[in-house]
Amino acid sequence: MQNDEFAQIDAEESPQSNNDDVYWLQLARTMYSASTDFLDSSVRKRVEKNVAHFNNRHAKDSKFNSPNYRNRNRMFHPKTRNGERSNEAAFAAAMFSTADLVSIGASDPSNPAVQASAEIHQQLLNHRLEITIPWFLTAMGAYQEAQVFGLCASYNHWKYRERTYKEDVQALHPLTGEPLFIDGEPAMIEVDQVEVIEDEPCIDLIPFENLRFDPAADWRDPINKSPYVIREVPMYAGDVLAQMSSEDSKTGAQPWREYTLSELLSSEDEKRDDSTQRAREGEERQPTSETQAGGEFTTVWLREYFVRKDGEEYVYWTVGNSLILADPVPLEEVYLHGERPITLGICVLEAHKTYPTSPVELNSQLQERVNSVVNQRADNVDLVLNKRYYIKRGAKIDTPALMRNTPGGGVVMDDIHADIRTESTPDVTSSSYAEQDRLDVIMDESAGAFSQSSVQNNRALNETVGGMEMMNAGASAISEYTIRTFVETWVEPTLRQLVKLEAAYETDDTLLALAAGKTDLFQRYGQNLKLDALLDAELTVRVKVGMGATNPQQKLERMRTGFMTVGQIAPQAIPRIKEEEVVKEVFGALGYKDGARFFDDAEEQPTEPPQDPMLVVRMKELDLKKSDQEFGQQLAAQKLQDERDRWMAELALKERISVDELAQKTGLEREKIHTQRQIAAGKLTEGQTKLQLQAENLAQRHDTF
Repeated sequence: MQNDEFAQIDAEESPQSNNDDVYWLQLARTMYSASTDFLDSSVRKRVEKNVAHFNNRHAKDSKFNSPNYRNRNRMFHPKTRNGERSNEAAFAAAMFSTADLVSIGASDPSNPAVQASAEIHQQLLNHRLEITIPWFLTAMGAYQEAQVFGLCASYNHWKYRERTYKEDVQALHPLTGEPLFIDGEPAMIEVDQVEVIEDEPCIDLIPFENLRFDPAADWRDPINKSPYVIREVPMYAGDVLAQMSSEDSKTGAQPWREYTLSELLSSEDEKRDDSTQRAREGEERQPTSETQAGGEFTTVWLREYFVRKDGEEYVYWTVGNSLILADPVPLEEVYLHGERPITLGICVLEAHKTYPTSPVELNSQLQERVNSVVNQRADNVDLVLNKRYYIKRGAKIDTPALMRNTPGGGVVMDDIHADIRTESTPDVTSSSYAEQDRLDVIMDESAGAFSQSSVQNNRALNETVGGMEMMNAGASAISEYTIRTFVETWVEPTLRQLVKLEAAYETDDTLLALAAGKTDLFQRYGQNLKLDALLDAELTVRVKVGMGATNPQQKLERMRTGFMTVGQIAPQAIPRIKEEEVVKEVFGALGYKDGARFFDDAEEQPTEPPQDPMLVVRMKELDLKKSDQEFGQQLAAQKLQDERDRWMAELALKERISVDELAQKTGLEREKIHTQRQIAAGKLTEGQTKLQLQAENLAQRHDTF
């Protein structure tokens, strides 16, 4: 059906008239209708259920929202939200453990110009992510949306806004350039001045319900492989009117056509109230259309269309589906890097599925089962503590007092034995708690979380340190795999587009000079390298996130094992280790940004003067001789001791007495042997002293030389 609609558009309208409003509006309606129909029929319902579970609310179709459960327990056990927060904490530990938020390498390290460009981009991007762009909130928000909705998307662009104002300045002579005066007073003229208000890169998250693409696109890259992408942008009518009268002299964005306020407000969908947005903010939220102040403060829904037509990429804007706001132009005229400025990320990889399952959805049925077990147990406890009564119809009983069940209160009735009967409910058994424990363990395993309930419920493992490590290792593996999937699909593509934006639009001379100074560019390459040429080089962007990054202890252990292995296999590589990077990673795993404040600069560390190689060899020879003499002394002393023991044993056996008794009788002989040992030790000490004096004389002669 969708293909028939596109074919009908091509037949009715001439493809040569690319500026024909009727043609482009009809194409916009067809694209928006086809993508929205698929979203509503196949995706929106399960997404809204995920949002409800994330917000600790029962889904619309849950049995707990039916009238039958109006007076029963309807608590939501927050297992989904707890697992999501645990995954967010692991992602934050992996992404933001070191001071450098991003690592950029040259595609050709042997090329000095490309290497210098990579170093400049390294400093520029880290500065922008730390100062200009709220990177922590943006990255964490994107990861959260991917966890809940199954995918996240961002619009990566350069924001430029300037203000023109009038200012009186003194007139200058057109030929000499000297100030002009009239009757002794300075001649003033009014000139236009331009003030730059915003000039920076931006990464704006796109809400799930505000992005459309063809569901039949390649699942590996649906944004760039889809024939069209639609981005919905809500704006106040007053801001739209202001944008119509302004121009973007830097990025080359299309100028917007001018419309009146009434034309904007009469366009389609200005009172749009999306069900997914309402599920995110709460069903009790008042519709946006009912809270508008009116006039210029009314929200108008704009749409930016990216369309591939006859092999050419076009981009244009509409107001709803009724007004062309910006004429269709080739994509590279608006976005100089020539790519669609949208990146899409996922957390769960599902082949051939453009809208993959989210981690929250993987546990959806388990969450509903946990809620059922918890609430049934709560109902049972309520019935045990507040029993159910059977009351005879027509009996004269004080029913309100009976229902209040006030401690110490009384209930008036005619016949206490015939008018009322109490139903005794058995207390809940341990099977209910065991069922919940097992469900919690399954949810933790699926989500890659390592919670206290997992430890308590695995008695076969939690009583040993090795068992704890086994459970944590399994949870960490799933968590790290999820993080790596998200980094590969959204973080790195987004940062690569940010690098291209910097290369295309960065004009901050102060920031460029600061980046060049930090990388010592001018000392290495001199004044022959131009920053414009360096910024155009092709680079490789890598984020410092690896398997094991979510567990600091494992991260340090793997790093230590890696260095030990390299030292054994390739010891010649050890002197080339980057000490600053090693210190940064170690202290980053320990919770610090880096370890710079714990170490002195390399230039400030005292250095020892170089030694004469011949002197070093001679000193080592003397140390070896000294060690040999000490070893010989120990052997001689041990030999004397062995001879003494053997002599004492033979003599005691001959005299038929014990060794101790013989020792008392032969005290004089023992003294003689001790004296001989002292004489031998003195001779060895004298030889060691002579060697020490020779070493000192050699050192003094080297210092004198």
